[in-house]
Amino acid sequence: NGDKDPSLMKFVDFGIGDDFAEQVLIQPDGKIVVAGFADNATLLVDPDRVGFALLRFNPDGKLDQGFGTQGKVLTEVGDGSSARVRSAALQPDGKIVLAGTHKSTFVVARYNTDGSLDDSFGTNGLVRVEDPVFEQFGITGTEALDNSVVAAKAVGILSNGDIVVSGAVDGDFGLVFLGTNGGNCTSCPLMSPGTHYSLLVDFGVAEAAYGMTIQPDNKILVVGNSTTDPDSFKIARIKAKGSVFFPGFELDPAFGDGGQVTVDVANLDFARAVALAGDNIVVAGYSGNGHDRDFSVVQLENDIDVSPDPPLPEPPDPDPPM
Repeated sequence: NGDKDPSLMKFVDFGIGDDFAEQVLIQPDGKIVVAGFADNATLLVDPDRVGFALLRFNPDGKLDQGFGTQGKVLTEVGDGSSARVRSAALQPDGKIVLAGTHKSTFVVARYNTDGSLDDSFGTNGLVRVEDPVFEQFGITGTEALDNSVVAAKAVGILSNGDIVVSGAVDGDFGLVFLGTNGGNCTSCPLMSPGTHYSLLVDFGVAEAAYGMTIQPDNKILVVGNSTTDPDSFKIARIKAKGSVFFPGFELDPAFGDGGQVTVDVANLDFARAVALAGDNIVVAGYSGNGHDRDFSVVQLENDIDVSPDPPLPEPPDPDPPM
């Protein structure tokens, strides 16, 4: 009925600085995970830094004492104060994946169910995507990537366990794909050690991706807007190429104009989130004229293949039978 539940109305402090919650996740057992970042937190080795932050509450609203340090987790991802977490996802095995940015670099962290960093992922539970190898779609000519503007905004898990991070890369939608161990993704081409397969999607103007969701058929919906002339919602749908000889991902030609849709709502449009409503796509953000901006919601027709052919390849067994 909308009344406040006094069992969960909390202020949780990580230290003397500012703390920012960015996403909430509900586990199958009803526990509540809150992800964000903390500034000048006392649990950090260097209190002048900003760290990735997690809280977990029991269903009764009390901090889960079996998670991290009395329900709190803080992770330093590098020097300086530019670390930001923008999104989180739950894996089917209960592990928690955080995606954020540190010094214009995508950073992904994975945690075990007790809040400890998963040392089977990347380096001590962290992956820094400092060397993405991009396939470019919708881009004419040659575009040099200087990583001057890089910001991770969303993260999702494909059915085979591969991880997708989306955001802004040098004025385009950028997607980076990671495997279950933080290395190359299962559905991607072979890459040099330490590099990650990635995509750039360009709508012809400078833009940034903000929201992402993954369909049951593993197609990836990403939404955002232009950063220089935000006059419309921008939506892209990406699918696996489905080829043994040419693996990877591409814009879905069955969606909109070659995988891209532009929707004008008002003079200024900022798409921020996307979700599925049955077979339809719902995009939300804010729109307006000048300084008067309001919530805006658009629904798009969609087609979902509930049994995709071919399915995504499964990752190799880390402990094959002898």
